[in-house]
Amino acid sequence: MHAAGAGDHEALLKDFLESHGEWEKWRTRSDETTLAVHESLVLRAEFVHEADPDDTQWKIAAYESPVGERLWHATASATVPVEIMRVLLDSLASTDAVEIAAGSQVSEATISDATRPLADAGWEHTVDGRWIRWQAPKDHPSGVQFDAFAAQSHHSPLPAWTFWGGGAADTPRWTLHFSPHAAASVLQDVAFEVAHGLTQRHLESRPRRLNALSRPDIRAQPAPRASSARSR
Repeated sequence: MHAAGAGDHEALLKDFLESHGEWEKWRTRSDETTLAVHESLVLRAEFVHEADPDDTQWKIAAYESPVGERLWHATASATVPVEIMRVLLDSLASTDAVEIAAGSQVSEATISDATRPLADAGWEHTVDGRWIRWQAPKDHPSGVQFDAFAAQSHHSPLPAWTFWGGGAADTPRWTLHFSPHAAASVLQDVAFEVAHGLTQRHLESRPRRLNALSRPDIRAQPAPRASSARSR
């Protein structure tokens, strides 16, 4: 499973911007945060430099257009293992930005495809009312939760997807949240990394990270547009 330390997120941000020329560093009103913005202006990653361990350090947002409404978002605590965040950022940059930003419709097929790496790795899932939960095998402290109630509302304040690790499900060491219409391809890439963990064996022998070319069956399907006010 992933190492106890979260890793150097500052270095991750620097490396991501240097290795992806289509993403630029934008200044904000405060030196406490940095924005990484795709050249299309529909994908943005906000990084909080001095976030406390229990606070949100990353905020990912996907927009309909440069001045359009937000379609989906994700947040990550400062303690999320850096390799998971690396996979998330690389997944955002792995294919057409507008396609990723459009997100995916919530459906049984989307849920199944997004969590396929968990099933392939032997994770068991249970259904408890509005929640579907996947638990790592052999009591490893890691899991994934899907909230069907939150997924019914495009602008729900509750996360539809929660990835967690360390501690127990109700008191995890780190959490990664996604809103209802997050791109299924991004969810699947993150699920693959969470399922396999960061070990030397996997770094040497695991297959290449899933991308749009290797998973054409879950290319992002545009999520239904909301007609309410824009949120940015």
